[in-house]
Amino acid sequence: MDMGTLLETFPASPEFSSRERIANHVELMRKFKCILDDAEQPDKHSQGFPPAPPRVLDQKEEAKWNVQCLLMSAEIRYSMYLQILERWIKSHGFQAHKDEWPLPPWDVAIIFYAHLLSPFNFKRDIESHFPSLWKAEIEFPLAKMLSTNTDDSKRVWREEYPDVPYQIVEFTPAGDPAYVTKNGMDIHGYKCSSLECARKGKYVIPMIKWPKYRVGCADFVCPGCKTRTRGTYGSPVLELCRRAFGVPIFDLWDSPQRQFGNQGFVDRIVALTLTERQFPDHVTRYLKFLQLMKENKSTLVPTLDIDLLWHTHQLSPVAYEKYCKTHVGRRINHVDTIRAVKRSNREDNTASLWAMRYIESYFDPQNANKTAEIERRNAACEKDLEDIRTKLAEYDNDHKQLKTELDEANDRLETKRTACREAQDAARALSKKLAGMQASIQSIKPAFRLLKLRYYRQSQKQHREELVSKLTLLEEESLYWAGEVKSRYSEYNSASQEQALKRNLWDGAQRDRQRLERRPALKVTEARAEIWRFNANGGKQYQEDRYNGSWYSIVPSEAQLDAILTAVVMAAVEEDMILEDVVLEDVVLEEDAEEEEDAEEEEDAEEEDAEEEDAEEEDAEEEDAEVVKVWNNGENQRRDDEAEQNGSEPGANTFQVNLQ
Repeated sequence: MDMGTLLETFPASPEFSSRERIANHVELMRKFKCILDDAEQPDKHSQGFPPAPPRVLDQKEEAKWNVQCLLMSAEIRYSMYLQILERWIKSHGFQAHKDEWPLPPWDVAIIFYAHLLSPFNFKRDIESHFPSLWKAEIEFPLAKMLSTNTDDSKRVWREEYPDVPYQIVEFTPAGDPAYVTKNGMDIHGYKCSSLECARKGKYVIPMIKWPKYRVGCADFVCPGCKTRTRGTYGSPVLELCRRAFGVPIFDLWDSPQRQFGNQGFVDRIVALTLTERQFPDHVTRYLKFLQLMKENKSTLVPTLDIDLLWHTHQLSPVAYEKYCKTHVGRRINHVDTIRAVKRSNREDNTASLWAMRYIESYFDPQNANKTAEIERRNAACEKDLEDIRTKLAEYDNDHKQLKTELDEANDRLETKRTACREAQDAARALSKKLAGMQASIQSIKPAFRLLKLRYYRQSQKQHREELVSKLTLLEEESLYWAGEVKSRYSEYNSASQEQALKRNLWDGAQRDRQRLERRPALKVTEARAEIWRFNANGGKQYQEDRYNGSWYSIVPSEAQLDAILTAVVMAAVEEDMILEDVVLEDVVLEEDAEEEEDAEEEEDAEEEDAEEEDAEEEDAEEEDAEVVKVWNNGENQRRDDEAEQNGSEPGANTFQVNLQ
């Protein structure tokens, strides 16, 4: 599909194609990430967070506690903000410009952002509890959130909640987050439902007492009457929150941690460098992704560049839904909680569908070698499919007579069935007439009776004779149609047997056709599923690095990330073991060399001693007879030869391993 055709089907929309909007989105993620990362530094903002409970023993746990407190407080404050926004819109009218809408505080904005990234849940929650906001086409105020003037928003907040701080965290001129309100994360607005507290005001719940109840680990105790409410995870807690605070709670406090977690989507986007020229390609890929969604009902997994535009699009939820319904043909949800096993299969499926549809690598679209290889493989698959179609066409042509004979047998069977039904209908109709005629004859009563004799008046007799005559004709006709029913039913049975025979022949031919098609079609299906798997040199590659942090990579799930980290650790351990084996081998080889040198030195010493003994014997026997002297010389020569054969010069047998 060329770009022109793609844009005709999926026009670019400013909600996801505006470069300024995408840049603002990335900057917003940086700020959110900065707030959450900063919250994980316990020593830096010790006064801004509630003291950690005794169960928190180390700094890592304390960092988690701080983030948990921030998000649990923001979860309730988010609903308060939506209530403020709905009242403001009703007061100022739906035509009020969105730039005038009150802005959310920074902690609330994090929850708002996470809520929008679950489109189905967001629409359900907003339409159920704040329908005016959906009607007003609520969206995230990307550009305005990055401005520093929030005075109007603070004023609107204080008018609604004078005892609740607007900002818990603000950014300094240097861009660093600073916690501006002591105890700002305490839960405000708790209203107990007991009679004892009915006339009392609303309470403030210290954050240190809230989290364990919020996740259903502990009972909650009212600060006023000390009424104990049992903690249970899930809907009962959320329902109590709704009653106690007067606003709905959407169970969102842990959602941002999936987006902003270590090595998650935001980390990877922030780590990448955005440039103006990259955006058009990303828009094209996002549109291609939507095209795949339109053509396939299966869940697809986006790469970082696509996911960035997808998230940006979802920040305008009403426009996003309208676009999807108009151009994709259905609403599209965004799910980031797919199980690891299913996710891996869906990643493979997405890459395969992309390669077949667009003839390029999903994870490496700019690689010309891969594009050429995919094109070659796709052409091979198309040729195989054409060969299959040709063989099937030849097979169908060879067996078309079976289909013709079956169709003719079906027609004959239908004709016989119709004729049989007509005969049965005629026989049933005559049977009814016979019964009626007999009833009419019996209805004529004789004028008088004498024993078994019946006497009719002349008019009765004449009428009765006419009826009997008609009855006789009907009985003859009934006998005829009874014979017709029997005859036609026999013909129908014969036609049915013939049709069954033709059906069996045709079904057998179809099974043979399926067997002829199944194996080559399966090979093509397997080839298409593997069409994207190879490295830059064209060799098959089953583990393409799809999590390398590039624009065209995928954010791994927690399980996949753990597996990657485990593989890295195991590789490092294996490398250390190899180095250790090499060092041990060096030591062993050096020890062997030293032992060989010692053995050679001992042999040399023994040879020198033997030579000295021979010399002494020669001196002592110089005065012996000539025969003895000759014999001794021969013996000495023999011993010298043996010594030369057994002796060897020391060799420099060394082995050196370069550890670099």
